[in-house]
Amino acid sequence: MKFKLVIVIILLLELFIGGSGQVFLMFDTPLRQILYVLILLTFGLDILIKPKYLKKSNFNWIVIAIIIWAVISACIGILKEHDVTIVTKDLQPVLYFLLFFPLKYYFNKYKLSYSFLYKFLLISSFVISISVLYLFFVLHILFNGDTFLFYDVLLDYFGREIIWLRRGGYIFYPGLFYVFISIILIIDKSFSQGKLKIYEKIIYILGLVSLILSMTKGYVIVLIIGHYLIFNRYIKSSSQALRSISLTIIIISVFLLNINFEETRMTRFSADTGIDLRFQTLNESIDKFSENIILGNGFGTELNTKKFHQENSFLDILVEQGLIGFFLYIILFVIVYKFRNRNYALSISFFMSYILSITNPYINNPIGIGLIILVLIFLEKDN
Repeated sequence: MKFKLVIVIILLLELFIGGSGQVFLMFDTPLRQILYVLILLTFGLDILIKPKYLKKSNFNWIVIAIIIWAVISACIGILKEHDVTIVTKDLQPVLYFLLFFPLKYYFNKYKLSYSFLYKFLLISSFVISISVLYLFFVLHILFNGDTFLFYDVLLDYFGREIIWLRRGGYIFYPGLFYVFISIILIIDKSFSQGKLKIYEKIIYILGLVSLILSMTKGYVIVLIIGHYLIFNRYIKSSSQALRSISLTIIIISVFLLNINFEETRMTRFSADTGIDLRFQTLNESIDKFSENIILGNGFGTELNTKKFHQENSFLDILVEQGLIGFFLYIILFVIVYKFRNRNYALSISFFMSYILSITNPYINNPIGIGLIILVLIFLEKDN
């Protein structure tokens, strides 16, 4: 197996499994950062040696525009004398868009297909789902649901926060984002091909359960919307669609009926201890955005409630990158919508990531940018 192909595979697995990027370390440095630098260097050498192999793309311009405006936003932040450390922390995630070019190059060079991507997404989904369910049972069996004690144990073991424990003994892991993507791809396959292999059904069920047990309102919403959109596309041509939707409803219903909602964030705002902070952040963001509507206030803009990386990606973009930065992401959405039929499942996943980004920073962070890159690669042609 080619060395560069191995780098691509490791990079994808780390992206899919590694959550926020703090799970895997090498020499006290996140593996995601090491792979990022390594693949850019490798790609740079390849292009210097054989520049004729660098193919044009219909989507180069929007990726370049987002990167350039991110650099300009960093410069604005520095000119406004924002904390350089925070400016850097705001710029670094968006620069993950640079991986569009080497990944597109290597996917074409090694003829990596949609089936290749699908396979590794399923592997990642299985690993994450099993891990989340294992931690859930450990929390409830060995720690009697004591989230504070379990959190301290995990923090001592890993030395950093990689999962979030929620009231009622529920577990949220950022890598569940790609579990959700896998579910969308699996359900699309069941509709388009009319059948699933047993391991795909198992991964689908495990993923669905792990997402529900995260007690995340956003995931419940996009699960419903995502299933509906795919159901609406295939129901006329596939009887499997109705059975799959029915199975989904049954599984969700069984789990939700056995959950004590008095202890969760799912239906009670009072149980969501961060809701007041979010409204405060919203008000501050609106005030800050009004100070520089077009250009934004630049990276490194600090709020009383958030120094960097707001949970709402769109607020974050509006405050720091202004309407110009915001409209670049809207244009990106329109482009994917225009070419959605080239790969409907990935496109739906992309659309759902925008919804999720209302409450979690996905589209302007590596975990979500990675999906955007893959979607653009596979929308280049029919796969």
